[in-house]
Amino acid sequence: MRRGMDRGLTRPIRSHLLPARGETCRVVWRLGASPCGGSRRADWLARPRRPRLRCRGAPSARVRRSSVFPAPIRPILAATSQAEASRIRYRVEGKRVSIQTWAIVPKIVEVDGFWRADTMRREIVREVHPEVSFFFLNGERPMSTAKRKTDGQAERLSLLRKWFGEAIGHALAGRERLGCKADDIVDALVALWTAERIGCGAALSIPVRPPLDAYGLRMEMMA
Repeated sequence: MRRGMDRGLTRPIRSHLLPARGETCRVVWRLGASPCGGSRRADWLARPRRPRLRCRGAPSARVRRSSVFPAPIRPILAATSQAEASRIRYRVEGKRVSIQTWAIVPKIVEVDGFWRADTMRREIVREVHPEVSFFFLNGERPMSTAKRKTDGQAERLSLLRKWFGEAIGHALAGRERLGCKADDIVDALVALWTAERIGCGAALSIPVRPPLDAYGLRMEMMA
């Protein structure tokens, strides 16, 4: 169902690719959108902040700040260009839409419609963020280097090898055939780690009690 991460849903999502009921699959694109200004609570909890701002009892992932950007607000999902999306967001929040955010809007629109079309899909398709997952895989410590740097990739692969062993090498060797880059494979593997945690009931929801958007979709990240 997935090919690449932020770069790419290259095929339409199709219902026959879903796992059987009771199983779990995962996506990276943001699920659940705020109807108006302000970050989702899940995004806020995942970003670094001063200790005094941390909410008691709420799990958080103090990942590298540039790794987690706020999910786009729902009104911009109807935009047909970055310029239009920026105008909409500026009217609502007084901010523009970045190139990085606009690049994933078509994917968010697709999975948003897919999720809304069938309530059963909401239980088997969950949102994860690779860097939030790595935070917990790394003993609740943020990664020290960006994932696209050599040291950052080596740091993440070292953690993943404890779980996936030689399968990592096979996955990396096949990345050209899949049309993705090495960091896409790394992100997919840590998302698989999270999916297994969801399946066995060990995953955390950020926030613990996720709010719902206007369509009843959970605004959360699983890790």
